[in-house]
Amino acid sequence: MLRCSDRQVQVTSPMHPSRAVREIARALPPGSVVVDEAVMLSSYVENIMEFSEPGSYFSTIACLGWGLPASLGVALATAKRPIVAIVGDGSALFGLQALWTATKYQIPIIMVILNNHSYAAVKFGFANHSYITSREPINLGCDLGDVDFPKIACAFGIDGQRIEEPTEIGPALKKAIAAGKPALFDLIVDPNDVGLGLPRLT
Repeated sequence: MLRCSDRQVQVTSPMHPSRAVREIARALPPGSVVVDEAVMLSSYVENIMEFSEPGSYFSTIACLGWGLPASLGVALATAKRPIVAIVGDGSALFGLQALWTATKYQIPIIMVILNNHSYAAVKFGFANHSYITSREPINLGCDLGDVDFPKIACAFGIDGQRIEEPTEIGPALKKAIAAGKPALFDLIVDPNDVGLGLPRLT
C-alpha cells in the first residue's frame, strides 16, 4: 500500500509522522482497509499510502471521535480483510468506547494512534496567532500530555503497545494482523510536525 518510493528517511526522535505512516504502509498486506482520522496528519496517509481497490480507504474530518467506532463498522461489513484505524491521539480520546465493543465482540481491528501529545489543529491555529498565549507551562487549549493508551487498551482487555522506534512498527503490525484479535499501537511522533506542506511548530 506504499505509494512513495522506498527512499531512505532521516531518522529523528521522536519519529517523523510521515516515517510512521510509511512503515504502516509497508507492513499492510494486499486487500487491507484503512480508516483514517489522523486529522492534520491525514495528509501523510493520503500522500504516502496507495488505495487502488474500492472500499480500501475511509476518512472524514467532520467530527472528532469518528475513526475508532467507524473502523468497527467497516470490519463488520468487510469480511476477512485486515482493518487498520489510523487516528490522532485527540481523535482517539473522543471514541474510546470503541475499545469496549471491539473486546466484547472480538472485532479484529488494528488501532494505530499517531500520538503527538496534542490537538495539532488547535496547536497550529494558535501558532498562527502570536497574541494567543498561556500562563501555564503547557497550553491547556491543545496539549494533551502523555496519555498512556496501551494501559487504557489493557483495561478494556486489548493488547496495547507503545512504539517509539519506526523499525518496530512493521513487525508489530504483522504479528497483530496474523493474531486476528483487536490490538492497539501508540506511535510516538514529532509534536512539532502538523502535516504535509505546513510549517513546523517550534
